[in-house]
Amino acid sequence: MLGEVGLDRAARVPFPSLSEDSSSCPNGETSFRRELSPFTIPFAHQLAVLEAQISLAVELCRHVSLHSVKAPQPTRELLDRMSATHGARWLDISVDLHSCGLSPQVWLAIEVSSRLYRT
Repeated sequence: MLGEVGLDRAARVPFPSLSEDSSSCPNGETSFRRELSPFTIPFAHQLAVLEAQISLAVELCRHVSLHSVKAPQPTRELLDRMSATHGARWLDISVDLHSCGLSPQVWLAIEVSSRLYRT
């Protein structure tokens, strides 16, 4: 399965920062905690990477765990494009769509052309 891929309009690039408390590490080393920077990942880049990942999943006949955060219309367009691009092979895989905000109407429209599972 191809897991934890998707689109996220709320995504920000993380960067490590030193923790003030090194007592939490048993060996006395300084621990790092993850903080989010103000920088975002361009949406066009996310789409390009995701399309390549899904195309590989179709080629290898692997199911996909896909998240869609604040991107209902681009997600619908992506799934329609993948269906048109891959034809019958698209139906050989299942897509588990989670963390999405698709309306019931949009969900029904794409459910017809794709084997999607909403969690």
